[in-house]
Amino acid sequence: MNIQLIDEEVKPLEALELVTRLIHLKINYYQDKMNAQPSGAKLRETEQKIKQLQKELFLLKKTLDKKTGPLKLDAIIRIE
Repeated sequence: MNIQLIDEEVKPLEALELVTRLIHLKINYYQDKMNAQPSGAKLRETEQKIKQLQKELFLLKKTLDKKTGPLKLDAIIRIE
């Protein structure tokens, strides 16, 4: 099953806002998981996932700062 979450053309600032919100949603999800299991190997794994998402968001901001025209956003959630 596929869910077409995003399929549109947007300005760079709109792209940044939309993707930032999605990443923050995922970070909040991981933080909730960390609160539910406050120690152990899963905690370190979850912390790494959060750090990776933060790094990707930082790189996205740097990349989009250089863009001026419309951008194509496409996001599909694939459930197998």
